[in-house]
Parts: sequence; structure tokens; C-alpha cells
Amino acid sequence: MGRKPRFTLPRHPWHIVQRGPNRPTCLLKPADCRLYLEIMQQAARHEGQAQTSVLIKRGRPRQPRVAEVY
Repeated sequence: MGRKPRFTLPRHPWHIVQRGPNRPTCLLKPADCRLYLEIMQQAARHEGQAQTSVLIKRGRPRQPRVAEVY
């Protein structure tokens, strides 16, 4: 079953999360972050939108879950 359409309100901010398959971090290097920001700024200008703020949060790697053995 497909995803339901996103609910959007004109002129209201969006919260965008960028992840790869199985939720790994996509932006690994500072150069990756800079390129991503440039692309986002170009897209905003092309669409005539304002990019008011950006937060790139680099999380710690997820630890694999280990099953407990009794």
C-alpha cells in the first residue's frame, strides 16, 4: 500500500529528514554537508522560496542490537 499524500500548508515551514536505506547517516564529511546546503539553496531560489534555517545534526552511529542469550 502506498504512502498517503503529504499534508502541506502554504507558507508554513517543513521539517525534512535525509537518511539512507536502513537509516544510516548520509552526510559523512563536511564537504558533503556544504554540497547539500548549496543544492538546497539553489532549489529554494529556483522555486522562489525562502530557506530560513537549516540544521545538520550528525548523530552517533547506531550500535547493533545484540540478543541476550540465557
